[in-house]
Amino acid sequence: MQRTVGDLTLSMAYTYSHSIDDSSDRSDTTFVNAYDFAANRASSSFDMRHNLAISYVYGPPVFSRALGFSHALLGGWQISGNKPSPSLGTPFSVTDQRL
Repeated sequence: MQRTVGDLTLSMAYTYSHSIDDSSDRSDTTFVNAYDFAANRASSSFDMRHNLAISYVYGPPVFSRALGFSHALLGGWQISGNKPSPSLGTPFSVTDQRL
């Protein structure tokens, strides 16, 4: 979604995704059932379900209508940035190492 108000342009994008695999990482130490590969399928260790990205671009009107050297040097600048995206973290498993 993009909205322009005067010299300000705001953009927002939302993504929902789900990553599923049978082995996300070579250093994964979980038990693998070699007789039933479908039992190994689960959410990936890097799965991030929700992601929101917000950005802006602002063109200040200073020297935008000037002529000559001041417009060439100071006109046409833009300020832009991204808002840190809030997202849910990667999945994790709670384990108990007590025997």
